[in-house]
Amino acid sequence: MNTKWIFLALVLFALTARPVDAYYGANLQVSSALIQFCPCDMVSSDEISVRISNYGSHTDTYSFSLGLPKGWSGFIKPKVTLASGESAIIDPVWVTAPCGSEAGEFKVTVAAKSASSGKEYSEDLDITVLSCYDVGIESEGYLRTCKNEGLAAEVTIANMGKMDDKYMISASPEWVMVSPAYVSMDAWDSETVSLTILPPSGRIGVENITIRAESELSYAEAEEVIKLTIQPCYVFEASVSPPSDTVCIGSSSTYVLNIDNVGTESDTYSIVTPNWITAEFDSIRIDSQSRGSVRLTAEPTTRGRLDVVASVSSKKHPSSVVDAASTINAVDCRSVAVSLSGSKEVCKGDGASFVARVENTGTVVTSYQLSPSVGELDRTKVVLGPGDVQNVILKIDQTTKVGPQAVSVLAYDGNVSDEDSTTLNVQNCYDAVLEVVPEETGACKGDTLTIDAHIKNAGDLEDEYTLKYGGKVSEFGLDSGESRSVQAKVPVDYLWGSDNEVLFVLKSANGVHIEQPASIEVLKKLDCYSVGLSIVNGDELKEKEASLAIGYGVALELAIENNGLRADSYDIIVDGPDWAYISEDSFFLTPLQREELYLYLSPPYEAEEREYAITVIANSDLALSGVEIKATVQREPSTGQVSVNITSAENVTDFSWFQPSGLTGQFLGAEGLSIEALSVAAMVIAAAAILVLRFVVFK
Repeated sequence: MNTKWIFLALVLFALTARPVDAYYGANLQVSSALIQFCPCDMVSSDEISVRISNYGSHTDTYSFSLGLPKGWSGFIKPKVTLASGESAIIDPVWVTAPCGSEAGEFKVTVAAKSASSGKEYSEDLDITVLSCYDVGIESEGYLRTCKNEGLAAEVTIANMGKMDDKYMISASPEWVMVSPAYVSMDAWDSETVSLTILPPSGRIGVENITIRAESELSYAEAEEVIKLTIQPCYVFEASVSPPSDTVCIGSSSTYVLNIDNVGTESDTYSIVTPNWITAEFDSIRIDSQSRGSVRLTAEPTTRGRLDVVASVSSKKHPSSVVDAASTINAVDCRSVAVSLSGSKEVCKGDGASFVARVENTGTVVTSYQLSPSVGELDRTKVVLGPGDVQNVILKIDQTTKVGPQAVSVLAYDGNVSDEDSTTLNVQNCYDAVLEVVPEETGACKGDTLTIDAHIKNAGDLEDEYTLKYGGKVSEFGLDSGESRSVQAKVPVDYLWGSDNEVLFVLKSANGVHIEQPASIEVLKKLDCYSVGLSIVNGDELKEKEASLAIGYGVALELAIENNGLRADSYDIIVDGPDWAYISEDSFFLTPLQREELYLYLSPPYEAEEREYAITVIANSDLALSGVEIKATVQREPSTGQVSVNITSAENVTDFSWFQPSGLTGQFLGAEGLSIEALSVAAMVIAAAAILVLRFVVFK
């Protein structure tokens, strides 16, 4: 073999051969079954398989990324490191189509990049997005109606998805009503929804009506805007000319009724007049933005100022009615015509004036006497030539009667006459109602009464009021019909048993003056403050008589009761020997409250044998009551019994010492026992009673 060629081959191999330890390579495989899913759904590694293999001679790290359609979201495991010859399944992989995605075919690209060589590997994945949920609204797009008229319309709701769905249908503004408000539909089905449209009264122009369909089961929603044009279709105006005229009774006067159709539609108008007015036509058709005229002939049969009225109504819109009017002054051409100025409103008590226009409608100079129904004229006689006019002033100095009143002026010459009248409406501008509650009441001296004064503005205008009572003043303003209550605190410092009154005086800035008294009866002192003090076991003391033995104790039960109408505090006073004890020395009692107390009598050994007067008094600043007890003390009771004589004096209110009434009685003791046994028993009972009484009284 030629060594030269071998050497050259070795040199070329050395120059072109790549070192084995510098080789990097990988294989990316993306596989899946047919992927079809709905918007808002997600596919994951369960449907998408991503596998990478390291074919290089060294360990390598691969980073992964997803190429997604616009608006889509997704995630893939960021990186993986593989040894030479190692493979791995990339998990997780997630891809989500947004809820608003349109149906169609989309590509998702999975890319891997080698950290060592920088080489990128990629594979495309085909994904089909289905039209699962979709809804559409179909309408005419434009509607038209007339002012003050409603209309009905329809829209079609279409389920354009592949799934059954339920939609809530709504409309705005609020004067558009939808029926039904909910529709359920199969896939590719449609339903008709009714619209009731009632624009606000007087509204004209272009309004936007928005119809919305929102799925209750999915993300599907749709919106449709309908343009509504509201036109003044049937608007018209009417007038009568000339505005006034004077005509003789039996003659006629001609007027023109002008009807202007200012609406957007042609219309026919009906014309109705009183029986003494004849219309040239009873109806007339007028194009939009045009005028039509009808001649009216008036033939008055009575004198005076009359209204020439024509009532015009639209046949296409019958609720649209216009009354066009003029006036006619019908006179007796042989004599005189009186025309009195229009009605007036005044406040009660104010004056008013009117102008009486007197015209000689005859053919000769005439002297007319003028007579008003109320008030005075500045002249009562006028002399007028044919066609002459004289204005006379009628003055009413003061109005007293509230309400509408007829005011008239009569002109006459002995043969012919004329009279015209108008209305004077007298308002009760300033008036008030004062009510005092209570009007009559009773109280005790020292009480403070609450008297409510209710004031109402009974006039037609606002007024300012001053209320005076008992030296106090309250000022306030009230609108017409408004009321206010003032609460008066009245101290009762009058004489016992007297009748008195508090005068409430209401005045206003505009002349209202009302006086209303509140009567106060001051009750008698005994009715308000009265106390009763009595012996509860007094009946037993009436049956037996005996003496009170020294060394024996007797307890009397008393009762104190408030017999008055007011609560009171009482002091209990005992006037007698120091061996007379009372259980309570003060009480506070409400009306009719009753309490018990006890008087204990226990004469000591050194007590004198005689009759003792013991007085128990219940005393307050305003009431007094007492009982007097006469007790005869002996060394030993002759019969083994104990008794006391009782006298009571109740409800003494003059604070002078009372006079006993002579009620007598006794306490019962042990009867039929020996003196020794009685003495021992009495001593034991007395000692025990003293201990108990001291415990009760001085505890």
